Amino acid sequence: VYLLNRYIANEEKPFYITYLQLKKYIGIATSTTSKNVVISDIMKTLRTMGLIEYHLVQTEEHKTNIIIDKVSNVLPK
Repeated sequence: VYLLNRYIANEEKPFYITYLQLKKYIGIATSTTSKNVVISDIMKTLRTMGLIEYHLVQTEEHKTNIIIDKVSNVLPK
């Protein structure tokens, strides 16, 4: 729901989000990067289900941002 709302607020255009923002939203520890695996697994599951399309971008600070390309609220047939 969070990603869909962000996608709609961004006029259904791609946007970037960080692991930190997603961890804060779902309420898991933000003080360590070890929970990034949880976020990665959630994102992969949503992609496998056909609900989101995304890709990862490495920043100059060696951090990874998630670019959300498309979000859907309907499972594909």
